[in-house]
Amino acid sequence: MVAAIAGQMLFSALADPQPPETLNIIASSSKADPGLISVPAYAGNVTRLTITSDQKTKNWQGYYGEVTGRIVLDDAANQSLYAWTLVDPRGEVYATRNSSSVNWTNTNILCCWDGINNDTVTDNRTCLTREEAEMNTDSEAGPGLNARDGVNETFNLTTHPAFFVSANSFSADQCNHSISLFVNDSDPNSGNVPRSFNETLLYSWSDASLIFMSVIEPNAWGFNATRYDFQMLVTEDGHLDDTATTAYYFYIELE
Repeated sequence: MVAAIAGQMLFSALADPQPPETLNIIASSSKADPGLISVPAYAGNVTRLTITSDQKTKNWQGYYGEVTGRIVLDDAANQSLYAWTLVDPRGEVYATRNSSSVNWTNTNILCCWDGINNDTVTDNRTCLTREEAEMNTDSEAGPGLNARDGVNETFNLTTHPAFFVSANSFSADQCNHSISLFVNDSDPNSGNVPRSFNETLLYSWSDASLIFMSVIEPNAWGFNATRYDFQMLVTEDGHLDDTATTAYYFYIELE
């Protein structure tokens, strides 16, 4: 298969998810800080205030965009004997901090669990707890407190569609930690907009690495009233005014 994110070509000769040849950043922005608001004070007065505030998260980075692709019959030099254009590509987009090649073989890719003894293979691994520790998601929440936008609090859905990861088959609602991203600036779990852009936390056993998996939704309405093929979140440590960036490695699998 051959695919592209935001117009850039990705080459795949195998069934496993493959990294892109190139990937361009089309746009990147964050919430603008509000201006100062003054409140007049009058001697002898008592004033009731209603205060609202949207604070920028210090735990997450978001990605979104388009996927295009072909199914190809290629030789080792990527020269095509024939190609089939995918008008509405299906599959998954993956992101991980693992800088080495991910082992996509059967049974190695698992659901990310949180240490509950409900899986004989993963019950001794605390995938979620490890991610929160590595990315300091609770570092500014206060002693004994959990961040409102921590990993566990964010990926708090246990429902998701069925999907494949290479030869690994995952049935609907098999994994414990999923999320459904916003549509038209609205929460899809409110019932006011359709639920789409499902993302699930996975784990590579042999690589000991977390994988963010976003299901491709061809030409679906996205967070800002524009149509996209995928939306996803990844963890990022922005606490204590930390401005250092984190490298994420992307893979794509078309079906």
